[in-house]
Amino acid sequence: MKDTGVFLEWVKNFLGPGFKELDGRDNYWNIGPVENAEGYGKISGICGDTMEIWLKIADGAITEARFLTDGCMSSQLCGAAAAWLATREKLIDALDISPADVIRLLLCFEGVENHCAILAVSTLYRAIADYILKTGCDMSGEHKTLAEGP
Repeated sequence: MKDTGVFLEWVKNFLGPGFKELDGRDNYWNIGPVENAEGYGKISGICGDTMEIWLKIADGAITEARFLTDGCMSSQLCGAAAAWLATREKLIDALDISPADVIRLLLCFEGVENHCAILAVSTLYRAIADYILKTGCDMSGEHKTLAEGP
């Protein structure tokens, strides 16, 4: 189990007195695109917010997860939480991350919306699927050609 205190301390320091708009020029932990990402997901949510997640993957594990959203503070928090939860996880274990995990991690913050947690985790899943489809990777990290079969 990850030490959530590290994540919460980072979020509190980052947010400081309140809302901070995020963009790709910000050089904060897990915010902004990853060059040469192996997995990428982008989803527009029902509220109009768009979330993007980039993944670096090695040996069947997510070595780096970064996000960007044009959304509200709730979307920012949920994107940061999903990326943090996925980092250093095996692909199969990252698929166990749920919106409820994101919400539980962010309970100490007011205004975290359930649909933002769903958007963040769905975007994470899309990035993982992108990697699997592009590489033919099974969940162990092994790469197979379609001719090899199961």
